[in-house]
Amino acid sequence: MLAVLAASVTVVVRGGSRDAATGAILGVVAGYGIVILLAAFRGVL
Repeated sequence: MLAVLAASVTVVVRGGSRDAATGAILGVVAGYGIVILLAAFRGVL
């Protein structure tokens, strides 16, 4: 997760697409959140 965040910040700082960087961050955060919710509901956490 930190690698995607760092890469996205680097893209924005270099003048890249902010929409793509934001999409990457939101996708990773959403995926991480889904995994945590599934683990919580399955009793793993």
